Amino acid sequence: MKTKHLLLTALTAAIFSENSAQTILSEDFTTTMPFAWTQTPTSGLQWKHGNYGLGKTGCAVIYGDGNFGTKYLQVPKVDISKLDEPRLSFKVAVVQENFVIPTVSVVRDTKSGWQTLSSWAHGVGMIPIKQTYDFAPPLTDSNVYWLRVTLDLSSLPDSTDVDLAFAADFSNGGWVLIDSVRIYDASQVVYSLPYTQDFEGSAFLPKDWEDNSTDLLNQWEHSDNIGAFGNSKGCAYIDNYNNMPATQGSSYAMRTVLLDLSNTPNPVLQFDYAYALHSLNPESDILSVMYLYPGGNWTELVRYDNADLTTANKTQDMFIPNNAEWRTKVVDLSQFFGPAPVRFAINCFSYSSGNNVLYIDNVSFREKPTSSVGDGPQLKNIDVYPNPTSDKLFIDLGSEQISNVCIYDVTGRLIKHLAVNNKQSILQVNTDGWKNGTYIVKLESAGYSTTKRIALVR
Repeated sequence: MKTKHLLLTALTAAIFSENSAQTILSEDFTTTMPFAWTQTPTSGLQWKHGNYGLGKTGCAVIYGDGNFGTKYLQVPKVDISKLDEPRLSFKVAVVQENFVIPTVSVVRDTKSGWQTLSSWAHGVGMIPIKQTYDFAPPLTDSNVYWLRVTLDLSSLPDSTDVDLAFAADFSNGGWVLIDSVRIYDASQVVYSLPYTQDFEGSAFLPKDWEDNSTDLLNQWEHSDNIGAFGNSKGCAYIDNYNNMPATQGSSYAMRTVLLDLSNTPNPVLQFDYAYALHSLNPESDILSVMYLYPGGNWTELVRYDNADLTTANKTQDMFIPNNAEWRTKVVDLSQFFGPAPVRFAINCFSYSSGNNVLYIDNVSFREKPTSSVGDGPQLKNIDVYPNPTSDKLFIDLGSEQISNVCIYDVTGRLIKHLAVNNKQSILQVNTDGWKNGTYIVKLESAGYSTTKRIALVR
């Protein structure tokens, strides 16, 4: 079953993960259509129970059957006046038939008519949505592509009597599927440092992370078989190879938890990443780190592209990194030391014609060690020999906990990368094919790095 869990900002600039806060409505359509959910109009096309939900646990589904018209599935009325940050979250899938995609909307009954809160389809004023195709009805669960949507309900008037509905609008058939509907309080939790997210859990996005995108054609996804440097089996990735952006510069952000840096005078953000440029494109996608103080605007802190982003050679295929094609970035966050909580985002701006896959792993916020560059106290016992060398090179790590070793030529070109197993105390490097000259050996530990110069003379 091709299921992908994606999130989208709609209605506001930020969306919020469902957490353990108060939930006042929850419906998974497990066995049948619930009695309290009504349909308007009562005749014609009908929302029905289907077995196409995630894990085949059930969902609400409506088939256009080549017809025209709109059918509303009404959510039971709720009182959201006592929720600090009310949210509606649900999963949605749209399946095209006869080359026409149906439109799905969330609407509100204003007592004088339906007010559209947000719509997804391909049309003016609508948010593009990724759909699947079915050329031989009936529908099967093999072509259902699930996406997750969360809407902010805090600006709705008459919050004591909120009447919402899902609207399926058909112009020539197709299917709309709805599942996992929740109305809940998404009051934000503030996290202290150190904080690390390794994407090893089954839930994605992780708890209290947010996702923000310009459309529903692409979103950050979770891999359960790829991890940084081969040390894990989980990471986040954005697939710009298979999912073409709607416009040049389409933005897909993965926003972190809200952080308290008041007790961390020298904070840093560290993360692992992997990316290869598509061989047919002259420019890479863009990775940026952004930040937001509550009540403010998102601001870019740093960006990486082209040589600053690529970790592997160009390829015309979908990029899947090997263990040596990962790198690490460390971003200084000392300007954020203070009492105000702050949120950060890892944001990908897609190249106009689509490009390749960007992977992110091991996102960590922590205090910067007192010796972040150079021979800090933990890195004094490393030895690189013989120097000069004419053949093999040996790196004695002693008792140091080194995670990566990178060797560069004097132009800065990466010659060799070693992902270090901490059980290894001496590394052996074969220099076959290297030219005579000076090389830089960079060794990285948790927050520390040091460099050694060696000469190769044959």
